[in-house]
Formats: sequence, structure tokens, C-alpha cells
Amino acid sequence: LKLGSWIIFIATYCFLYLVVTYCFLYIVVTYCFLYIVATYCFLYIVATYCFLYIVATYCFLYIVATY
Repeated sequence: LKLGSWIIFIATYCFLYLVVTYCFLYIVVTYCFLYIVATYCFLYIVATYCFLYIVATYCFLYIVATY
């Protein structure tokens, strides 16, 4: 290979390496984001459930006490 060919080869390799690295980081960031969203949703559902459970328990005790 001539010097020019070597430069093109190296440049192409570096470019592909950067593209692959960028894609990898993009996937990691997207995965982390989805993980955070999923965790938040899960906690939100749990919190809502607990809140409803407490309200229901309170209502039940109130009805029992009143009765």
C-alpha cells in the first residue's frame, strides 16, 4: 500500500471506531434513561398503591369504629 492508501485506511478505521463508540455510548445512555424512567414508574405505582392501601385501611377502620 502507498502512503496515501495508508492514510485513507487509518482515517476510515478511526471514523468507524468513532461511529461504533458513539453508537455504544448512545445505547448505554438510552438504556440508562429507560432504566431510570422504569424505576420511577415502578416507585410511583408502589407509592400510589401504598397510599390507596392506607386510605382503604383508614376508611375500613373508620367504618368499623363508627359501626
